[in-house]
Amino acid sequence: TAPTKTVRAAHAPLDVPWQDVSGRVEHTFTHFHLELCVARAAVPEDVVLLDAAEPERCRWLTMRELPGVALPTVMRKVLAHAFEAGPSKRFRPKTRASLVRRSEDRRSA
Repeated sequence: TAPTKTVRAAHAPLDVPWQDVSGRVEHTFTHFHLELCVARAAVPEDVVLLDAAEPERCRWLTMRELPGVALPTVMRKVLAHAFEAGPSKRFRPKTRASLVRRSEDRRSA
């Protein structure tokens, strides 16, 4: 089931209006199946990251930077799903995310 708006707000990386994207993203790892509800937002350049964003452990990318970034397949699916629902058709990943953890952080986790 989808999380409540209160739960989502508590974990949101930004205090901006979020728009739910209809449908879900599904991805199967070797040992479990994952279903994700996706929300998206227009983000102003001067936005302040909330603690839930863990700003010290991540970086935010512009739409122009996304096509060249190495992302896991599941995050490419999330990005494609979010962009299919909106006006931006510029990013077309090979498979179906806006927060990208630095690769060194993923290796140390």
